[in-house]
Amino acid sequence: MPAVRFLIALAAVVALHFVGARISDDLPRLLDLFLVMVVFYGLQGDLILGLAVGLLVGLVTDAVTGGLYGLHGFADTIVGYGTAYAAQRLVIRRPPGIFLMFALAAAAQQAILVGLVVMLLADPALPDLTWMLIRVAATGVAGVLFVLIRRRSLKRIEVWRRSRTSKLK
Repeated sequence: MPAVRFLIALAAVVALHFVGARISDDLPRLLDLFLVMVVFYGLQGDLILGLAVGLLVGLVTDAVTGGLYGLHGFADTIVGYGTAYAAQRLVIRRPPGIFLMFALAAAAQQAILVGLVVMLLADPALPDLTWMLIRVAATGVAGVLFVLIRRRSLKRIEVWRRSRTSKLK
């Protein structure tokens, strides 16, 4: 069942990416929904899950965005593992901590991507620093919003389940 939920979430992220790219050409540069998914799964604290989700989502990102295949796969694998490792050692429950985790993950991903491009390409086209900083902040805000909306939804579902079962008795 968790694998099905993961695939549904990945399909939703791909669909949102395409819709966002259709709405504005700058939206994929502004926000990396794939990274939000990697960090969210990494926050569960399972190292193997962080590695696997980072690798799979990164490879899907490379396939969807048309970049050099394997760059995001490598970067997101490291970010997923690092997020899971940090989640094992830190208690991250409040919005500032969640924002910091998502923002640090975005900064780490951008640094890894720039390092890989510089090492692998003869004449690398480096991204604009302003867009990189905007992307880090936007990823942090999107991560906080996603986690808070998910928590609220789970609370509503739990209240509904309790009220439904109490009415049946």
